[in-house]
Formats: sequence, C-alpha cells, structure tokens
Amino acid sequence: MTTVQDPQEVEPQGLVARARDAAKRSWADFIAWRSFPHPARVSKARQAFRKDIGGAVDALKRFQIATPVTRAVRASVLEFHKERTARSARLRLLAAYVIVAEVLIMLRFGPRTASAAGDILQALRERASSTLAESPAFLHPVWIMMWIAAALIGGLLTLLAWYLNLGLISFALMLDARSHRAVVAIVRALAACEAVDGATGPKRSAALNYLSVCMEDVTKQLRRAPRLRAVPRRAGRRKMARLHVDRVVQCIEATEAKLYECGDQALVELVGLLAKVADRQADGRIFALLDARRLKSFPEPKRDWEGLRLGLLAIVIAAGAVGAGLLAMSDPVTMILILSAGVLGVAVLYGKDVQRGLNNLEFWRVF
Repeated sequence: MTTVQDPQEVEPQGLVARARDAAKRSWADFIAWRSFPHPARVSKARQAFRKDIGGAVDALKRFQIATPVTRAVRASVLEFHKERTARSARLRLLAAYVIVAEVLIMLRFGPRTASAAGDILQALRERASSTLAESPAFLHPVWIMMWIAAALIGGLLTLLAWYLNLGLISFALMLDARSHRAVVAIVRALAACEAVDGATGPKRSAALNYLSVCMEDVTKQLRRAPRLRAVPRRAGRRKMARLHVDRVVQCIEATEAKLYECGDQALVELVGLLAKVADRQADGRIFALLDARRLKSFPEPKRDWEGLRLGLLAIVIAAGAVGAGLLAMSDPVTMILILSAGVLGVAVLYGKDVQRGLNNLEFWRVF
C-alpha cells in the first residue's frame, strides 16, 4: 500500500527546484486569473441575465405561448452579458489606445516608408549580389536558404501582428458580444410586451413608447446580424440573408402595427412571432427566421437605384466632355468621344438592362 506524505513534511529539494516550482505555480495562477474574470463582474453578468430571461419567461407565460425560452436563447443572452461585464473597462480602453496609437504611427511614417521601399529593396538586392559574388560557390545555397528563411520569418511576424491587432479590435469593441445583440433585443422586447398588456392611461402610453423603442432596436439588430455572424458572400449568400431578414422585418413591423388597431389582442401574435425569431436567431438559422408560409404576403423588397445610375451617368458624360474639350479636336470628333463615353457609362451602369439606359441617354441629345 502506498502512503501519501503530507506536503509540509516533504524535505526541500534545493533552491533551484523550489524556484522552478514557484514559477510554475505563479504561471498557473496567472493563467487562472486571466481565464476567469473577477467574481463581482461574473455576478453582475448573471444578474443581468436573470433579469432579461425572467422578463421573457413571464411574458410567454402571461400570453400562454407554447414556445419556451430555449437553451440556445439562454446561452446567447448569458454570453452577451459575460462579454459585456466580465472584461475590464480599463483593459478595453488600453487596447483602444494601442490601436489608435498604431493608426497614428502608420499615418505619420507610412507614406515615408512606402516612398523609401524601392530604395530599400534596391539596396538589399545589391547587397545580396555582392555577397554572392564575394562568397565561395558552395556557400551560395546556404545564403539563399537564409534569405528565404528571413523572408518567411518576416511574413510570419507580419501575420502575427495582423492577428494581434484583430484580437485587440475585437477585445476593445466587444465584437463577440455584438453578435448576440439581436437575441437580447428580442428578449427585452418580449418583456416590453408584457408591460403593455393591461396597462391604461399614462402607463400604457409610456409602455407603448418603450415597446416602440425596443422594436426599433430589434429590427436594427436583425439587419446587422448577417454581417456580424460572418455570412459568406460567395454564391450570393449574404444577399439572400439580407433579403430574408428584410421580409422578416416587414412581417414584424406589420404585426406591431396591428397593436394600434386591435389593442392587446395583437400582443399574443407579436410575442409568439418574436419568440420564434429569437429561437432561430440563437440557433444561427438566419435563412429561416420565419417559415416561408408566414412570409407569403411580404415580397422581397427591391431597391431603386435609378437615381444613382442617372447621377453617375451624368458624371461620366461630363467627364467625357471635359476630356474631349482638353484634346482640342474638331467638333464631330468631340461629339463622337462624348457619345462613346455615354455609351460606355450605360454599358457599365445598366448591365443587362442596356435598353433602358439608352432610352435615358436620349435625354442628352437635346444638348
């Protein structure tokens, strides 16, 4: 049977061993301190989490909504409050100061360094040529390998500095917390719906105003969510997500508008809608925040870029006219150059809808 000795009864192993053990313990304590934030900030985060989730749970119970507050929603809200309160404000301010200092240094010395980059590369090229000319032939591969290793080390250091700056920006701006803002906004809107139910007089007006503010925040955070969750741009996924979110926002706004027509009867539909959107947003289902059947009466919004296209076309034609005037050619050639600039602008700005662009170009014939 193996006996375990009391650590206080073990004889010291020497000065070097004790110093090594003390260093290991200090490093372990430092890692533990950095990994786990201050207990007071953790307690504050949990209190804010209970307040938000408690309001949402009470709202769902009051309106008898079958959709519960899921584990994903709870985890998203808790992560939001942890990111907001667990990090020290002084450290975030220090990170922001470092970022601003780096930007100022780059603005101050960047242009000078870029202008001298050609001279530096030329000096390095001449130094390498002289080194190879003066050294024996059997050392040439060694020198080449050393230069390649130096270039790789420089590239790795640049990449490391880039990722370090990204980490500082994320830490200072709390980008991890911002990705959960949509779910938190919806949870707070649920609590606001409960405050509106049954309120009368001035209390109802104040509750409706607060609900309007919460719903505005919900729509804003939902529109930001595709960007914050880093939806890839390939295959038009980012555009598809934005179009779907726009339709969901239309549905939410239409349901909210019923509140001013039907009164408290519309709160049940609004709360159920918000609960479903919060659940799917927390799960990351940005392409299916609501079912297609629910969004049938809300077509995809189409943005009108006609005014911007006409403005850019006018700039292109004006630039072509100025350029043709500077060339000081004959009038027929000048007109051909201006017309060519207009046709080129139409081809670039209108794409497949060239015919409509040419019809708009007819306006310039009066001049």
